[in-house]
Amino acid sequence: MAIMQAATAAEIARAFADLVRHEESARRLWFSTHRDYMELWLLTDWIDPEGEHRFYEATVCLFDRYPDAYVRLHVINPRTTEPFDPDHVAPKGAEEILLRPG
Repeated sequence: MAIMQAATAAEIARAFADLVRHEESARRLWFSTHRDYMELWLLTDWIDPEGEHRFYEATVCLFDRYPDAYVRLHVINPRTTEPFDPDHVAPKGAEEILLRPG
């Protein structure tokens, strides 16, 4: 797979934001890029497994739209993340994509 360009990763992250921003439990979204893949880091409210599953299902649309992209989604749910520190959810250097206007 070719090295993913940052502009392409940002486009994919914005597309994912469009897919999940209607979900009330979605709070913040970041993306980071690596040589052959990108990661999405989605911070949510406390949600049950079915709620988490809806976010993973949303990535199917990304794979349809960007078939050559390798995207890893991390749902950061306070229910399952121990210890939970919302200020250190995404890795250093990850870029945030706004889900909703400030």
